[in-house]
Amino acid sequence: MGMADHECTFLALPDDILAHIFTFLSPMEVMALLAVSQRIRRVVCFPEVIRYTSFHFTHPPGLFASFLDAVRACAIVELDLNNCLQLGAATIERCLRFCVNLKTLRCINTKILPENLLALTANELKNLTCLEWSLLSKQFRHAATILQQLRQRKLTFGLQRLKHMYVEVYTDRAIGHLLVYVLQHCPEITSVHVHEHDARLRCPGLSHLVMDAYARLENWKEFTYTTERVASTHAMTFCMPRLPSPVRKSVAERCRTNVAKYRNASMSKEPPLRNCAELNDSCIIPTSEGLMQLLLCLETPLSWTLLREMARRKNRDLRELRALTLATALWPHHAPRAAITCADVRLAEFMAACSGLRELNLASFHAGEFDCCEVLSRAVIPHLRSLSLPACAVSRKTSIPQLANASFRLRVLDVRGQRPICEHFCARCVRIPTCTSECLASLHKLCPLERLTLCELPHVRKLDFLMNCSVLDLRIRSTGPMEDLSPLLRLCPKLRSLALHGKHTSETALWFLNDLQPTQSMRRVCISLHEMRDQRVNLLPLLQRLFPNANTLHLHTQWKGRSRFNQIWTRLPNDDCASVLPNDNLELCNICDYTGLQKPFLGQYKYANL
Repeated sequence: MGMADHECTFLALPDDILAHIFTFLSPMEVMALLAVSQRIRRVVCFPEVIRYTSFHFTHPPGLFASFLDAVRACAIVELDLNNCLQLGAATIERCLRFCVNLKTLRCINTKILPENLLALTANELKNLTCLEWSLLSKQFRHAATILQQLRQRKLTFGLQRLKHMYVEVYTDRAIGHLLVYVLQHCPEITSVHVHEHDARLRCPGLSHLVMDAYARLENWKEFTYTTERVASTHAMTFCMPRLPSPVRKSVAERCRTNVAKYRNASMSKEPPLRNCAELNDSCIIPTSEGLMQLLLCLETPLSWTLLREMARRKNRDLRELRALTLATALWPHHAPRAAITCADVRLAEFMAACSGLRELNLASFHAGEFDCCEVLSRAVIPHLRSLSLPACAVSRKTSIPQLANASFRLRVLDVRGQRPICEHFCARCVRIPTCTSECLASLHKLCPLERLTLCELPHVRKLDFLMNCSVLDLRIRSTGPMEDLSPLLRLCPKLRSLALHGKHTSETALWFLNDLQPTQSMRRVCISLHEMRDQRVNLLPLLQRLFPNANTLHLHTQWKGRSRFNQIWTRLPNDDCASVLPNDNLELCNICDYTGLQKPFLGQYKYANL
């Protein structure tokens, strides 16, 4: 691009088309274009080019300061700084003062102090309508002091125009009081999402504080509460039929019921609805009006009748759904239960009403002999892109071909079994040989896939089904013992992300690493070794050589005779690594626990870009 404008076909494009192309560039690429020509320098400064600007933790610290000069900063309307711990607090604060037209700010896991961020909203950031921020452990000692300063008017803030807030907090009552005070002084706010870290209690005190505030504030219409403790629907407490909860409850009581039961919930006042609901013998049919995401728990045989009625009555509302989770109650294997037959399950009728679905989570949908894939192949849901299935739904060699002939084209597929860790489990997933390697033999017909997750599948003992597959992100956990990982070796040069977990993968994973050639495309790798001998402790340098362009490398293992240990390497500054990647919770390496969908009970996953 160093040639003259008239000699380059690309530069012959009109300014408006060039500007549209440049909107897809990162700040680093935009800065590089400034040296091309005077015309390009002018086009990259168009407001539409830098209207949305996102920085990554791998960007050098100086890039942020040089990019956000007075002219460019004024044009930025949406700024994403999530996880940019390489930026100093003073640098962030100084540059944000230029962003006077900013409407959306995302600054989760950054070094800017909450009191400084709030102070900026009084003047320079007074136009904010959406704020995503965090009140994490380093601010514990500041929370009470900040609240006192706010009450004494020594510190002022101006979030009068704020409509949506997403905040990540640690369980601490002082932080809860500070957050509630801030929310009480946001007169236009309508939607709040609180994501609580380290929520060990059944219904933590912090969530009570925020729920009570939600019930009192008239302008605040929608409340979403999520924690990082829910891995998937099988961890929820709806395993046995119960007496229905009273229909008439206060908003705060309904919130607490949802949080105690689902650990994640979303509520709306007008119309009164919630995105987590159970269908049992004596409950009313829940509304889905205004909902984009919905979780339905089917607890008794009558649930299927209610599901049909819901499809008939709420047909227009169900068309608006974008993400749906269906889960069935799991009874103890020794308890008597009414059998659910294929005639009872009118899932096709319900699916037909949900024609706008993008994401469908059936990971905990266990319905005996019911052929889930056959129903999905007949359903007209052309926009579906993400699908999560239980192992029992992929127990036939015809299952994958049926999905390949469906009306949708998948980008994300999850298949997961169950661990028999309690008396509530699906016998077909646990006891009967189901979802074998042969059942996945036609997987290439679904490709290309952006992400493939295979978890808790003990009867998968070969990876031959990966032959001829095109996958970017691959997650494999707790399969059967494997002796041959050569199909994975062939796929690796095309992968962007790899997670390989499970006690049966220890020896084969070491052979796999020894046979692997350096791979340029890999950005994130996570490998678990069930037991590691002393001489194999220092595997991290090997991973760095094999994956030279990786942003994150994570190795965790059980050292023989000692406790578990973890080795983490990222392109983040070393001092900040632990702040973004807490190895005690093993969030990064346990990404296989999540179905990979934007589930209504999980919220956003903050490590997705790592």
